Amino acid sequence: MHQTRHAQMTRHRHKSRLMVVALLGAITAVLLLSANLLAGPNGIIVAAALVVAGILSAQRVAPAFVMQLFNAKRIEPHDWPEAYNTVNALRLRAELDDMPQLYCLPGARMMAFSTGSKDEPVIALSMGALQHLSSRELHGIVAHELAHVASGDMTLLMMSEVMARLTRTFATLGLLLAIWLAIASEVRVPVVTIIILAAAPTAVSLLQLALSRNREYDADDYAAELTGDPAGLASGLQKIEREQAALWRRLFQPYVRGEMPTLLRTHPRTIDRVNRLLARADATDNK
Repeated sequence: MHQTRHAQMTRHRHKSRLMVVALLGAITAVLLLSANLLAGPNGIIVAAALVVAGILSAQRVAPAFVMQLFNAKRIEPHDWPEAYNTVNALRLRAELDDMPQLYCLPGARMMAFSTGSKDEPVIALSMGALQHLSSRELHGIVAHELAHVASGDMTLLMMSEVMARLTRTFATLGLLLAIWLAIASEVRVPVVTIIILAAAPTAVSLLQLALSRNREYDADDYAAELTGDPAGLASGLQKIEREQAALWRRLFQPYVRGEMPTLLRTHPRTIDRVNRLLARADATDNK
């Protein structure tokens, strides 16, 4: 049974990687098409150079600087032994060479995120998460963030953000150029070109959001594999969701009706993530 489950996980990872390649490829195609419509082959060369420059620049931003923006304080082993030991144990299971730097975010709101890279990973946990999540739930949430680190998700999402920003820039410049040509020299730009340039920012944003949701589902699965306790992660996600939903209702309920469509979310709906994790837990218990 263990071999069957391992084979299923392997197939799932291959499928997930193919999806990542397809989404990044689509984002790249939209970018290059926008650049080509704006400036032809030279636009493609400029776009490629700017993508490389943008990625290199983003990688030079130190994770410690990002933590300063959040007013976060580094957690040393003696500051919060339980959190530190939890991360270290999971890090060893994930076969990560470097122990992530731990930071504590001020405030009672429960939240956690990862940043940096595989070579310099950072996991940030809020004081609210450290105080209000049970040990089991903390294991699941930390494992989810470690899964992002192990899968290199920060780099993937950073690449998609660089390409998405460039696509929006090229598409906007292309539309402005088309308007200027029509007014100043009465040159007619093909309607198809206008439609493509107008649709490119929306298309690349939707692809970017799909990539983000894909990485969240994959991190859930990897976390469940690391901890062997998918229900623990599900419980942690539900607790964080309840807090965030209460805050959302207090701030925006008088003005917003209904639920945000899945296509516009960076994360899948929590209920969908929880159901997947609980189904996985039931399947494990029945074996």
